[in-house]
Amino acid sequence: MQQMWVKLCLIGLLSWLPALLSAHPHMSRAEAQEILDLTLAQLQTLQQRHHGGVPEGSADEAELRRLQLLVAECRFLLGEVKEALALTEAVIERWPEWPDGYSMRRACFQALGRHQEADADAQRYLQLGAGDPLLAMELIRRPVPDDDPAEALRTRTLQLTLAREALRRWPEETALLIEELRLQLILEPAAALERGARMVGRGPDALRLLVLEMLSRELEAEALAEMLRTIDHGWLVAPPEAGNSGERVGLGVIYDSLGLRQWAHQAAAGALVTLAIEERLVESNDPLAVFRLYGIRGDRARALALIDRWEEALNLVESLLEDQHDPLTWMIARIWCLRELGREAQAAEALAEFQAYYADVGMQAPEALPAWP
Repeated sequence: MQQMWVKLCLIGLLSWLPALLSAHPHMSRAEAQEILDLTLAQLQTLQQRHHGGVPEGSADEAELRRLQLLVAECRFLLGEVKEALALTEAVIERWPEWPDGYSMRRACFQALGRHQEADADAQRYLQLGAGDPLLAMELIRRPVPDDDPAEALRTRTLQLTLAREALRRWPEETALLIEELRLQLILEPAAALERGARMVGRGPDALRLLVLEMLSRELEAEALAEMLRTIDHGWLVAPPEAGNSGERVGLGVIYDSLGLRQWAHQAAAGALVTLAIEERLVESNDPLAVFRLYGIRGDRARALALIDRWEEALNLVESLLEDQHDPLTWMIARIWCLRELGREAQAAEALAEFQAYYADVGMQAPEALPAWP
């Protein structure tokens, strides 16, 4: 009963996000019947509100479209492919410019062995989905269950093709580039690792950081470290350009987490040079000056910690806490600084203060202290 209530709440929440659910099977077969029952009930409520039919252009039209396609998806997962196809056809007839309908119909055609029609729908899906970078990102990021490996492979391949088509139209969209690399890592791992290494080697720092953040989520630490060892890191010798010091510190944090201490130190040392310049360039009459200085001081604290200058890092952290800037982050930082300096009693007091901060707002502090820097 509790699980049913959770799913009901989830569907209610999703009603505010009209086109969020995927048009390819995104749920497990075990969930399909339960979700179907809930969706049919919600559809009935929606239709009753409009006395049988939701008019075109009404505020509920997008919700109707989402629910009708979700019914088709559930039918598909329950093995009722022909009924799912008929339901999807009705969706496409009313909303011919919605790419999700073609993706669902592609899955139906594929299951029925109608491969030529499935390929045609895949192309239509790509044409519509790649026309808007935000829509492309939404479609590319949709979850893909692995309970049907063949369909999962087809869906991910379609997502990768969509990402590449969208990038041809929107080559400056870095987020699309990162998602395309992530999908390539799943489908073409060797080529993706080689490409990721080139991207890190060539930069700029902002792109390097995005690539490494994604790879850190997708790869085992040793595999990522091994990839990084193949790269010429001569670019770390020069300090970053002004405005890019935060990204260079972020790179240092990733290298440090992978045990690549030499490169972490180089990244932090270069960032400290640029941060000193950036601090002098902040104009006192800039209305955002105080926030820019907070960011610079925070990056300096992280960089100092990376090169084991913990006392200096602690002084900066204490000043940020006095200014009440992002207190949770700097409470965590203070605990780590005190531990690294061997001041265990003070670290224990700082940890108690951190836990009390959570308790004051009725929350429980995390069992494991988050990493810093």
